[in-house]
Amino acid sequence: MKKLLHFKFVIILLASFLTHCQHEKNGLNQMDDRVKYDVEINYSDYSNRSKSEHINSLFAKDSLYLFVEVGFKNDLLSVYINGDQVIKDTISTEDQSGYAAHYTLGKLPNVKQLGVRINNGKLALMEISNMNLINLNFRDEKLILSVLDNVPFYD
Repeated sequence: MKKLLHFKFVIILLASFLTHCQHEKNGLNQMDDRVKYDVEINYSDYSNRSKSEHINSLFAKDSLYLFVEVGFKNDLLSVYINGDQVIKDTISTEDQSGYAAHYTLGKLPNVKQLGVRINNGKLALMEISNMNLINLNFRDEKLILSVLDNVPFYD
């Protein structure tokens, strides 16, 4: 009787382990679908966004900001400044506003290069000079970094 209980316990434990492994594998496969993307970098794509002088005045001209917007759903965001990882975060876009997150990345004179990676995919690299407002979107299997002329404002 004791051997039978021990055998049942081992079978249940093995079944639980195999189920867990299958869930982990499915999760990895879903993430693998989101690591294959193209990269687009727009240094002068100033879209016709709503502008708010008040909102603009809240952000320092000598700091670098990254605004994460459309197309993210539980994605792993990695951000690099001059080759050093400074952010590792899971992000999701809000359905109503199209906003996911924003980050302050340091003083502009200290930043030469911004790197962004989603879900261990390609690293998008952008040279930084005097531009301090950067926008990040994910559309049509494309990771898009764009320079903004105003802080994003959603009305």
